[in-house]
Amino acid sequence: MLRNFRSVPDNQEVFVSNLDDTSIIFDVLEQVPASDASAAEFHFDALAVDNEVDEDDEDDDSRVFSTRSLASSEHSKLPSVPCWTLAGYQRIVKGHYRGSVGGSQGGLAQYVIIFLVVFRLTERETDVVITLNYPVRTEDEVAAIHGEDVKDVLDWIDGAPGVSDAENVLKDIIANFEIVDWSLFDEDDEEE
Repeated sequence: MLRNFRSVPDNQEVFVSNLDDTSIIFDVLEQVPASDASAAEFHFDALAVDNEVDEDDEDDDSRVFSTRSLASSEHSKLPSVPCWTLAGYQRIVKGHYRGSVGGSQGGLAQYVIIFLVVFRLTERETDVVITLNYPVRTEDEVAAIHGEDVKDVLDWIDGAPGVSDAENVLKDIIANFEIVDWSLFDEDDEEE
């Protein structure tokens, strides 16, 4: 867990692979004022702000490939909870070196494929957001994610070693994700 190395907010858990920079982040957040259908993009855009992605830049620093609602059979441990996924990428600065988006001043800009899922716990006014970040490692991968045809990009993701494995890890997390103790969301239980 990353919590052993740097500060992580109480509403978040971060796991980083010891083999590469692939990470999985679990966030418990106040539900955003967006429809279920647009909640995943809302959280993706919030990540872009946190990652200081320059949306106005002509370098195409952020892109959403797909969003979709999951059938309850795909998240059967929480079948009544609306669940949306998103796949896309963002160009971030490795280590979040501020002011060095172009890779200057010691920061290395890097593309990261983001697989994101949002469980909308409406009765608890909460969004549980799980994000898997897969760092793009080669120029061929950069070219693939910049493909004009989104279907071709998604086909590449499904067949590319490493990327498809990461996507499958998130699918497995989604299929097995459950909330065991709903009282964690009760505000009345907070200590004063």
